[in-house]
Amino acid sequence: MHPLTVMAVAAVLVTAFLALYWGAAPFAGDIAQRGAVNAGTLARLERAAGFDVQAVQQSALAQGWSGRLLAWWYTVGYWPVVVGALAMAAVFDREAWWRVVSALALSGGVGVVVMTLFPVSPPRLVGVAADQVGRSELLGALAHPSGLFNPHAAMPSFHVAWTVLAVLSVAPMARRWAGPAGVAALWALPAVMSVAVVTTGNHWVLDVVAGATLAGLAWWSAPYNVRLIQRSMERPRSLARNAGPPVTVGGDESEPALHRGADAGPRAEPECRPGGRSGGSVADQVVPQ
Repeated sequence: MHPLTVMAVAAVLVTAFLALYWGAAPFAGDIAQRGAVNAGTLARLERAAGFDVQAVQQSALAQGWSGRLLAWWYTVGYWPVVVGALAMAAVFDREAWWRVVSALALSGGVGVVVMTLFPVSPPRLVGVAADQVGRSELLGALAHPSGLFNPHAAMPSFHVAWTVLAVLSVAPMARRWAGPAGVAALWALPAVMSVAVVTTGNHWVLDVVAGATLAGLAWWSAPYNVRLIQRSMERPRSLARNAGPPVTVGGDESEPALHRGADAGPRAEPECRPGGRSGGSVADQVVPQ
């Protein structure tokens, strides 16, 4: 496929996702109140399962220089990984590009539906955890631009889901180029992102689980979606190839036989000479009218 077509498909998908992401929030009703209630539900479930977001954020990993690095990774590490993986797949593995684009589109659509039907406020907005990203004015402006994101869309975590999909798309290339060590280094990216989204107070642990699960399901189903898309794009081309040039009769190219119809007159039928069956060649027995 032509590179411009690839870029056009990617642009359309990204535009559609952003339109859904920004346009779905008004239809969720009192999203702040519902998000707080659902966040309380997740907090109770996590405590029952032995997870404690506050304990994670108060750990040594979330403090000092490691905490600042995690905040930076959450803010500036997300989009470069996703866009970089898309670029690498488009250049070196077109099949992987189609698969990851399909998986991104599917997970994005499902995620927006979940955010609309089940809005969840992050721990930093319900007093469970501190806003580690917001402590820096620069990071806060980059990660949470005012009016450009839905603050009550913690479930599922797209930071985790799309980082996992990015790694899945380039892992075969990393295996060819750098072996198992390269693949292991790649998987460190979503692992660190999973820690960062919790330590910064932007997601619950169950958001991480939901994001990783959504990514796995989207990647698994992507080949079926890709085949449907490619067949729909190839069908018009095959029909055009099979049509071929118009058939002409009598050397008159200006009057195709398919359009002459009844105006072409009756067809000449062969006539057998009387007694032709008793002898003579076939050429002598049949003469045109």
